[in-house]
Amino acid sequence: MKLFQNILLKKLSLSALLIVSFLIFQAAPSAAQDPEITGFDGWSVVIDPGHSQTENMGIYNFSEAEKVLTIALHLEEMLLTKTDISDVYLTRDNGTDIVSLTQRTDFANSVAADFYHSVHSDAGPPSANSTLFLWGGWLNYQNQIVEKTPTGGQAMGDIMNVDLPSAMRIGTRGTFADRTFYQNGAGNQYPYLFVNRTSNMASILSEGGFHTNPEQNQLNMNEDYLRIEAQSHFWSYMKYLSIDRVEIGILSGVINDQETGKPINGATVTANGNTYITDTYESVFNQYSNDPEQLSNGFYYFSGLTPNSELTLTVDAENYFSETVTVSVNAYDFTFADVELLSSLAPVVDSLYYNPEEGLMPGENLLVEFNRAMNRQTVEDAIVMSPDVEYTVSWQNDQIIRIRTGNFDYLTEYTLTINDTALDQFDNMLDGDADGEEGGTYSAVINTTGQDTDPPQLVTSYPINSGFNFFNEDIIQLVFNEPLNQDVINGLAVELSSSSTADPDFTAEYTELNDRGVIQLIPHTPLVAASSYDVVIPAGVEDKFGNATADEISISFLTSGNGIVNPRYIDSFNQGLTDWWEPQQSGSTSGIATEITGRPHETVDHLSQKGSSGAMRINYGWDEASAGPYLIRIYKGGGLRFNAGDEMLAYVFGDGSGTPMRFVIRDSNNQLEASDWIDINWIGWRLVRWEMTEETSNAWVNGDGNLDGELFIDSIQLSYNEGQSELQGSIIVDELKVAQVELLTSNEDEITSNLPTSYELSQNYPNPFNPSTVLSYSLPESSEVSLSVYNLTGQLIATIDEGTRQAGTHNINFDAGHLSSGVYIYRLSAGNTVLTKKMTLIK
Repeated sequence: MKLFQNILLKKLSLSALLIVSFLIFQAAPSAAQDPEITGFDGWSVVIDPGHSQTENMGIYNFSEAEKVLTIALHLEEMLLTKTDISDVYLTRDNGTDIVSLTQRTDFANSVAADFYHSVHSDAGPPSANSTLFLWGGWLNYQNQIVEKTPTGGQAMGDIMNVDLPSAMRIGTRGTFADRTFYQNGAGNQYPYLFVNRTSNMASILSEGGFHTNPEQNQLNMNEDYLRIEAQSHFWSYMKYLSIDRVEIGILSGVINDQETGKPINGATVTANGNTYITDTYESVFNQYSNDPEQLSNGFYYFSGLTPNSELTLTVDAENYFSETVTVSVNAYDFTFADVELLSSLAPVVDSLYYNPEEGLMPGENLLVEFNRAMNRQTVEDAIVMSPDVEYTVSWQNDQIIRIRTGNFDYLTEYTLTINDTALDQFDNMLDGDADGEEGGTYSAVINTTGQDTDPPQLVTSYPINSGFNFFNEDIIQLVFNEPLNQDVINGLAVELSSSSTADPDFTAEYTELNDRGVIQLIPHTPLVAASSYDVVIPAGVEDKFGNATADEISISFLTSGNGIVNPRYIDSFNQGLTDWWEPQQSGSTSGIATEITGRPHETVDHLSQKGSSGAMRINYGWDEASAGPYLIRIYKGGGLRFNAGDEMLAYVFGDGSGTPMRFVIRDSNNQLEASDWIDINWIGWRLVRWEMTEETSNAWVNGDGNLDGELFIDSIQLSYNEGQSELQGSIIVDELKVAQVELLTSNEDEITSNLPTSYELSQNYPNPFNPSTVLSYSLPESSEVSLSVYNLTGQLIATIDEGTRQAGTHNINFDAGHLSSGVYIYRLSAGNTVLTKKMTLIK
């Protein structure tokens, strides 16, 4: 094995690397003396385990770098001990050294290997899990795929695209020329990926599943599981060299709980006298989690079995019935046999969702959760409520039953009893007294509360009453101490008025979260700067128990003299979220509960009152078992350029959790700078602002706190405050933009005189643009408008604004990230006027 000596390399300049490369690599061990497989002689390969140390951390604290290093070491061992291969090289053989991309391919070129294989796994949302193979190639101007020279990566990719999905038992996204995969369309005539572009031999990059997929990354923690991926690559190399497979006897699979589908830890699997015990917290998972119950993979592995034989596979596990299956061992491929075990434990009541300190308000649902899927009818028949009271039931799923308590009396003690005639779906009797044996009655005392006779109260408002400097683009909120009757709220004549300007058009919306009711007033256009406003909520605000306020509620506030000038969209989120990574795709994301963390496109709850048709919802969940750090990074990168002195603004629908949020930008030195953390302690929509100055900038990763040159968005980030009450929740981000915020006039006559005198249409700088631009139009009067984009053949590409618009200038973001380079026509239809102009997109 020829190893990369990084200590010496760090002392060498890259220009001197090739001169001394043969002096700093050890000789490889000789190939097998009596190789089992011949045909490799004269062929050499560089196996490149991607990344270094523990880079690209996957879910549950097991990294891509650790996984692919193990695969590479197994693959190297197979080649050296079983074949007559000439040379096998690794770009790194440990988890300590840091090896750059340049060092990897410079080394490969210096040893003049025949093939370069970069081993990776992928990142994405927790549901994603597939293989992918990328070889150096591009699309020429005749729309033909061209492979780099020397060729061979495409042929290897075609082979791996069959072998690896079969071995990992997952799907595939296919095999592609790397330039066309990342940049669909003719353009740059060289490979996209560095390892393909700079290696002087046939090359391939393989993505073996997703280390952000919970099930997959728990399997990755088992070293024997990684032998399967290594064996698959070994077979792909053989087929690439036209070598036939030899007989092999490998049996593998996963042991699962029959009811839940969860893999079982510590199961004993026996085959032909050989025993394998599936991973446990003590054997493996304590390295990655503080929670003994969190991780499991149920994986087992046998090798060296007799091909074309039948064997008996026996599986035993504590608290499960034993299972025996007969398995036929394949001769030339893996044999997979998954086994499901049935729990031998009796069903018990796992949780009663009732807080004795608070009591049960009649009308609330009483939830009872069992540890196993139950026979619904037997449970319903087994329930007794004393004193006798009418109730109805429904099921959330086969394990959770809802008891509706609308007929319960106030200030009454009830006893809930579930007799042991309740059965699970396998006819096991309820262990009601939880003594570990079937049989026994379950009982619980339920105390109801007194009747709520208090009307709702306003606990806070934004802005506060008699407040000043309220930003004219912001949204007004009135927060009540309890949920409200939305039907009543919808019928109230809420007022937003001004004594100095015309009363604004607005929408009053109700939202409910965390046992709070919130009335939001969303102005359709900015409020007038430096003006006074009054909000009046008439009497009759009613809670869900029919208690209503007797008096009107009013607040007054004064807007600041500032307003937005020259707004430019970073993203309106109207066209989807294709440019934004899932949190799990960033190696910086950590400490999350991956199953509930994501960034879906929100098409229902967005600011339609301000012209929005989409937003980005951020679902977050924090892993209590994680030692931290806690960070969600939703990366974008690129796009609109702006400068320090601008403000970054976005509307954020908060959940009141106190979850910290911030913006991060990248400057012209490629350094990362962040805003202050903003605790999301509000419920409903609010405008979040970052005045981008060095005084408000914080260094992150390689940053220095300075905002140098042109800036562009890197990410939106969330974190977790120690002691924060909510471990999971959701916020929504909409209308992300930059703008100058300047002093505006509040004189209504001056504003009126500044209205456009004619219809106008223009595109904001730059032109050409990439990937988005702002289209501006001016209206001398309120008009029905339609702003659309067409290609040169007259095909409609998008309608980006439509409806009745007020007089004035309107700026509309157009995101062309999904379009090819070219000339496009944008067209405004307003009243009886039609205006068209051209713009150029260059990527």
